[in-house]
Amino acid sequence: MDYYLVCFVISLCLTLTFAFKESSKRTVHMCLYFIFTSISILGLWQRNEAVSLEEAILATRISYIGECYSSLSIVFIILYLCKLKITKKFRALI
Repeated sequence: MDYYLVCFVISLCLTLTFAFKESSKRTVHMCLYFIFTSISILGLWQRNEAVSLEEAILATRISYIGECYSSLSIVFIILYLCKLKITKKFRALI
C-alpha cells in the first residue's frame, strides 16, 4: 500500500472525527485546516500515482491549493488562540 494513500485515509478519518466532535474550542479555521491538509495529501497521492504529465500537473495544483490555504488557516488559528482581535479590513487584506 502506498504511503500517501495511508496518510490520506488517516487524515480523512481525523478530519471527519474532528468535524463531528463537540468542542467549545473548535473553530471554523481549525476545521478548514484539517480539510486543507487532507486535500494537500490527496494531491500528493495523486501526483505519486500519475501516469501522464497532465495528471501530474493537476495533482500538483491540488496539493498546492491545500498547502497555501492551510498556512492561512494556521495564521487565523494562532490569532484565535492568542485572543487577538483583528478588523474586517485586515482580515480581507490577508
